[in-house]
Amino acid sequence: MRKKSKKRLAATALAAALVFIFTRFFMMPIAGGNGYIHLGDSFVYLFACILPLPYGLCAASIGASLADLTSGYAIYCIPTIIIKAAMAVCFSSKKTVFSLRNITALVAATVVLVLGYYIFELFLYGHEAAMVNSAGTAVQGVANALLFIVFSVVLSRVRAYNTLKEELN
Repeated sequence: MRKKSKKRLAATALAAALVFIFTRFFMMPIAGGNGYIHLGDSFVYLFACILPLPYGLCAASIGASLADLTSGYAIYCIPTIIIKAAMAVCFSSKKTVFSLRNITALVAATVVLVLGYYIFELFLYGHEAAMVNSAGTAVQGVANALLFIVFSVVLSRVRAYNTLKEELN
């Protein structure tokens, strides 16, 4: 295995772990609904910008679906894999994380997040419950977008982070 592949694999495992931790342990159940709000999506966005596309998709899907599996929401695992991968596709792993392209991607990823879970929950719970959950999911999307912006601004100024990004791409 090449050195770059090993670094990408290790970074992907670390990314999946961070997505899992910030999804599983920084969660708040949606009041009056099903599911939960969490901070893991900010790491989905961040690693989608750092890692090449297939690695970013894997980190997002694995970390988030494991959080669903271990927190009593196993029914969401398959939709989570699809939705988180689609959210990661919205981002670019180019030179800079804090870019107009990636800020615009936050809007697209939030739309994918809200619509993806709405469609799944529409079939699972019906229109009213899906709408209640969509409001919480939208709050989650906005909170994670803001957190991503903070992370990307801070990390773009860190030399070690920029070196790592260059080595992985």
